[in-house]
This record gives sequence, structure tokens and C-alpha cells, in this order.
Amino acid sequence: MILKLMSNEEIPDDDSRKLFKIISNVDEVDFHRPDNGPSVDINIRGIGWQTEWIKGNVYIMNDQGKTIQTFGCAPFPYNKD
Repeated sequence: MILKLMSNEEIPDDDSRKLFKIISNVDEVDFHRPDNGPSVDINIRGIGWQTEWIKGNVYIMNDQGKTIQTFGCAPFPYNKD
């Protein structure tokens, strides 16, 4: 699999000026959102494990570059009642 990690710039993901990071040769991903905060991290297994803090959307693609799943890191809206 291939991961495309988007930046948190306030422009659409399809804007060619938006920053991103590509990680290839991914075998497994594990998203984690702590209960006490809005931050999200992702554990990635490919050649060993690595952790990335997610700042924007994540696109999971197959080896041909077709998006098979997306993940948004925005915090959940909470009911303050």
C-alpha cells in the first residue's frame, strides 16, 4: 500500500500547492486518537514500524495509486450538554 499524508494548510487537498508526504511499501496502518485530545497519530508497518502525527487527511492507496480508503483527522464534535 501507499499512504499520502496531507498537510493542514487551509486549501483543498487537490490543490497542487498543498504540501504532502508519500510513504510507500506499507503493509499495515493503525490510526490512534487519544481520548483526551484532538491529535491523531498513525503507526505504519512496512520496513519496520514508524509513527507519524497526522495533521491533515490521509489517503490509503493500493500499489497502482488507486485510493481505497481515506481518513480525516478533524476532532469529533462533542455535545456539551
